[in-house]
Amino acid sequence: MKKSLIYLKLAIGIFIIWFISKKIGFTNITSVLLKINVTYIPLIVVLYLVTLLISCYKLKIILDSQSYKSDFWRFFMQFLTSISVGMFLPGKIGDFSLSYFLKKEYNVKVSHSFSAILIDKVITLTFFILITLTGISILFSELIKSYINIAIAILIFGVVFITFILYGRSLIKLILGKYYENFVETTTFSVDIVKHKNYLLMINLFLTLIRSVVLTFMYYFAFLSFSYNISFINLFFINSISIFISVIPISISGLGIREGSAVFLLDKLNVPNTITFNSFIIVTIVIYLIAIINLILYKHKN
Repeated sequence: MKKSLIYLKLAIGIFIIWFISKKIGFTNITSVLLKINVTYIPLIVVLYLVTLLISCYKLKIILDSQSYKSDFWRFFMQFLTSISVGMFLPGKIGDFSLSYFLKKEYNVKVSHSFSAILIDKVITLTFFILITLTGISILFSELIKSYINIAIAILIFGVVFITFILYGRSLIKLILGKYYENFVETTTFSVDIVKHKNYLLMINLFLTLIRSVVLTFMYYFAFLSFSYNISFINLFFINSISIFISVIPISISGLGIREGSAVFLLDKLNVPNTITFNSFIIVTIVIYLIAIINLILYKHKN
């Protein structure tokens, strides 16, 4: 990916953060931020590391099912590096850099690691779609009418899907050219998992739920650090919706989009914008600091 595009998307994320800050008021944000109880920060760090461990494990069990046995902690370090790289790329595409690290460390076929990552992403995305729709229906009943638009979107998706089934192979072969065989191998690996080891999909889905709960606790303690006791259930839904929206690849790893959507949605539930913004920014800073430290250590090691 061109550096100019990465810088542009980074600038977009920073601009969104700046715009939200300006709308809320820099003075208001600062006055609340100065009241933070920093004793919650270590707990937030630990919870984030727990979410990384869960994410790593649910991916590793898919690869291990294809006889790619590896030490968990060595695998985790490769996974952590790919996540750190992904923090500086649009959407979640940087997570696929794990294929490079696994190829380098364990000689895992790129098609196999890519398939495992793709399966994990599809399950995660499906989970957040379901939680998003559920959260909207429970918390924002006035938006139920939007289900009409969702139904139309599903219909369009169905038409595209059927078209892809009928003509997709020829189109993909035309686009990929010499890389088509790698695509076939990737697809074969994925189909094998879905057909013969579908119990892994259920385990992955369950771990995705656990990870989401831990993520919610992380933000919950961020709110507590500003002495605000928010509803855990409401936060679970809002955080899930924000994560789903942040997948849109218009900024670096959803930077600004996640925080902005959370401020907008929680404002509808009468949560002070200053509290929401500071809570999400604190978590964002923790996540980026861990990513930066890990990349520095990786560069030093290599």
